[in-house]
Amino acid sequence: MSLTISMQKYLITIYLLSLQNSHVHQIDIAISLGYSKASVYRAIQLLLQAHYISITTHNISLTPLGQQTVNHFINEYQFFYKLLIQHEFSHYEAQNYALKLMNAVDQTFIQKIHSYHEKIGIHLL
Repeated sequence: MSLTISMQKYLITIYLLSLQNSHVHQIDIAISLGYSKASVYRAIQLLLQAHYISITTHNISLTPLGQQTVNHFINEYQFFYKLLIQHEFSHYEAQNYALKLMNAVDQTFIQKIHSYHEKIGIHLL
């Protein structure tokens, strides 16, 4: 299964929620993303079938494959998210645009933006 931007968003959301809470529920994901419970249910089923997540006693967690996938792109996501928050985007907007940006630019672009912010004394990572 090729991960879409939407699926990446779900994985990142599950990862971030798991850092905040001992249990992650579908309703937590729905609230965080601003999606309906039905949309979240469908995405959760796809991620479950692709072995990116597991569900035990209503707790959603990343599998080793899911964790490895998130680790691959979490730094880029956090970089763009923090950059956008700093420029007064809302949490929801920053989430959406961060994912779009990390899927639209290459490492050279990210390094140049990061270097510029380091130069002016703003540390985003």
